[in-house]
Amino acid sequence: MKHLVVFLVRHSTLLVAAILIVAAAYIYSQLPPSKIVIGTGPEGGFFQKSGEAYKAYLAKHGIEVELRGREDTLSIIDAVEDPKSGVDAGFAAQSIDQSKYTRVKSLGGVIYEPFFLFYRKELGHLNRPDQLKGRRLAVGRPGQSTRKMADEMLYAFGVTEANATFLSLSITKTAAGLKSGAVDAGFLTLPADNAVIADLARTPGIEMMSYQDVEAISKRFKVFHPIKISKGSYSLIDDIPEHDVYMPAVTAQVLARKDLNPGIIYELLAAMEDAHSSPTITSDQNEFPNAKDTQLPVHNIAQEYYRDGLPFIFKHLQFYLASLIENTWIYLLPLVLLAPLLNLIGRLTAILQEITRARWLRQLTEMHRLKSAGQQLTPRHLARLAKIRRALLGGNDTAAHCLRLLEQLGTTGMEHAAPPSRRPQASTQEWLEEQVEATPPPAPSPSAPWR
Repeated sequence: MKHLVVFLVRHSTLLVAAILIVAAAYIYSQLPPSKIVIGTGPEGGFFQKSGEAYKAYLAKHGIEVELRGREDTLSIIDAVEDPKSGVDAGFAAQSIDQSKYTRVKSLGGVIYEPFFLFYRKELGHLNRPDQLKGRRLAVGRPGQSTRKMADEMLYAFGVTEANATFLSLSITKTAAGLKSGAVDAGFLTLPADNAVIADLARTPGIEMMSYQDVEAISKRFKVFHPIKISKGSYSLIDDIPEHDVYMPAVTAQVLARKDLNPGIIYELLAAMEDAHSSPTITSDQNEFPNAKDTQLPVHNIAQEYYRDGLPFIFKHLQFYLASLIENTWIYLLPLVLLAPLLNLIGRLTAILQEITRARWLRQLTEMHRLKSAGQQLTPRHLARLAKIRRALLGGNDTAAHCLRLLEQLGTTGMEHAAPPSRRPQASTQEWLEEQVEATPPPAPSPSAPWR
């Protein structure tokens, strides 16, 4: 232990330099990126509009956002999972097989998206999907969550392309087809406050279906849970809708790579709260974002955020500085403590050295007493003398006292310590060297008085 302490003290400058270099390299690696890529959906959809809101918010904090819109919204999660895609975050509102996505974490749900079914009133009153047999149905484009859920639900109710006409239409074309009569019924997965939904709800001749079996549907398809759109939600004056409407809904959520920089994740969470905390037709104030119904594990930073809110430093410091502190404080702390720690090590070394020299002083005093009494020093004594002389570096009173005693030991009672054939006039140094060369130190024994 003593040798380790001495080594650290003697090489403290190199040690500090090495620590600073490693710390600098780590800090550089932890700097958040200045740009991220978010995968969104088709033009006019919730994903695309949310992405625009996040982009505007993050730009205020010095983060550039590239939005990559795509029609096949089901594949956004695949892009986030693929490290080669360059997509850092995205959206999902679909059934997710957790085992297929090991690199993706959820940052939380942001809104309910009801699975709307609008139909023309001339079809009569509809409350079950199986009443759509023989009709022209807008079911969404392939690769979109609306199409996937429509296919699965219609199949469960016995409606297939063999007994109905499936039309692969976009959001805007579905709305236009319903108004023109080219479409008998159409599925849309959008927030209840969306302008397209509000417009269709107020359009004469078009009805919003209330699902009679909404509870059973939500239990059959785990992606859904039942919600209610209250009477008069779209117009209190005209009483639209005329009654409470019940329908299944999916929770739209934000996804991110699990290794995305923590500072970026905090800023994304803040952007989500800024965009989605207001009340909607289907949610209360501050109900979203949340960690419910995500289907994927929620990122640990998001869990902390929902429990404790945004960390203090992100509220009061510039983003990059806050991010740097957040990511590196546990590594910078040792540097702050390094100077006093080295000083403490130096003091400890001095104490250990003083204890050692005090032991030498006792041993030399005893040998001096023996020689003064005319007794001959043993080979063990002489070996110890040589070791002490090599070790002593001087520099304090104890060491000087030890050196004075060494001189006296070399000149007092020499005739008792060396045979007549030896040179009695030799110096103390020569005498000690001859004693050491002539008598190698024996192996120490348990009863040896000096160790």
